[in-house]
Amino acid sequence: VDRYVFDNGDGGTGQRFDWSLLQGQTLNNVLLAGGLSADNCVEAAQLGCAGLDFNSGVESAPGIKDARKIAAVFQTLRAY
Repeated sequence: VDRYVFDNGDGGTGQRFDWSLLQGQTLNNVLLAGGLSADNCVEAAQLGCAGLDFNSGVESAPGIKDARKIAAVFQTLRAY
């Protein structure tokens, strides 16, 4: 296994798990998922995971990606 995906267990619900469980852990092989959006992507990035997995937080409806929400995530992360 090269990478692990840490999610809340129910994909696509927009719900995150308790990220404080990750404090003090080595996360260079972890992709963080679950409830990620422009509102919390900086907090997620600060955890130090190898990557972030966005899904429902960048959708306008289930399964429909929203270009404005995706752009907002990238704009927020670039400013970070």
